[in-house]
Amino acid sequence: MMRLIRFKVTNFRSVVDSGWIDAERVTALIGVNESGKTNLLLPLWKLNPAREGDIKPTSDYPKGNYAAVRAAPGSFPFIHAEFVPTDAIKTKLTELTGLDKNSVALVCVHRFFDGRHTVTFPNFKKTDTLSSAELVAILTAAETDISAMNQLSKEGSLKADIQAALASAKQSDGPVSAYDAEALDAVVAPFSALLPETPAPTSSIVPRLNLLIEDLQVARLKLLAPAPNEIDAVKQLVIESLPRFVLRQPRLRNLLAACRSKFSARRPWREGGRKS
Repeated sequence: MMRLIRFKVTNFRSVVDSGWIDAERVTALIGVNESGKTNLLLPLWKLNPAREGDIKPTSDYPKGNYAAVRAAPGSFPFIHAEFVPTDAIKTKLTELTGLDKNSVALVCVHRFFDGRHTVTFPNFKKTDTLSSAELVAILTAAETDISAMNQLSKEGSLKADIQAALASAKQSDGPVSAYDAEALDAVVAPFSALLPETPAPTSSIVPRLNLLIEDLQVARLKLLAPAPNEIDAVKQLVIESLPRFVLRQPRLRNLLAACRSKFSARRPWREGGRKS
């Protein structure tokens, strides 16, 4: 189960935007009657209620924006809650997304007035390009390794050809500040063309060339990978890992009232002392 660390209410009853409210193990909301405390707790309960908790348009829609919300309830989130996943959940998220644990270390769940949930990851930054510096780092690492390797006589000019391709790739980097997936395909192509059909079993250069191609392809796949919130299995895992929220205050008030009523009926009192 994930741990709630803060939440925000928007467009719910009298609340336009509460701003972020920190949530500790014990959190108290203090205010006079009718100041809106309940309107901050109800949305959190309705994010994932243990029971009941239906969205009620007549009472839950914002009074100042009722018509707009009624026309398009799916466009208006009313609760945003940030959670810290457990280590076990983080591990599952990294397996599902291919991201590092820091990228999935914080999860934000939103619920809309149409009942739909969405999930976002505040630490995750989507990128569609590989920076020039990142590409040069991959190429330079390969260049350093291959330069130190001995070539087999049967490999002919393979080492020199790879070094020339590396130098060419680094030189062509000049005016380019970032590479998208298509541009990376063009970078990979010359190296793929240099792979021998039947490499020598004892070659040290060919495995390093394969590793270079693999590094470039991994970088390309990361650019094409969907954001974690676009993966259905990720959303399902997050929603299943939400804590169940219980709203106890109304039930407690009713219970106390019932207890007082029963006590008064069984133990009648009169002004000035106990009834004889």
